[in-house]
Amino acid sequence: MTRVILARRDPAETPVAEVMTFGVVCVELSTPARQAMAVMTERRCRHLPVVQDGRVVGMISIGDLVHWVSPEQEAEIKMLTEYVQGVYS
Repeated sequence: MTRVILARRDPAETPVAEVMTFGVVCVELSTPARQAMAVMTERRCRHLPVVQDGRVVGMISIGDLVHWVSPEQEAEIKMLTEYVQGVYS
């Protein structure tokens, strides 16, 4: 909608083809989450279609990936902090 409203185009009269993104990057269902995150960072996109056998089977957002990676990073930070402090669980 930003390509329509900010350009002061009439949403009722503007064809989607005139404002849509071409060359959309996708990831396979088997793509590791960290690699999908790298693609999103590199391409500066917030959503990625997920495909399997050439068909879209889902959509993943940067929020989904951040939610997934946060607990893993928290555990790693805790373990490193304990290691540096000489405290072992």
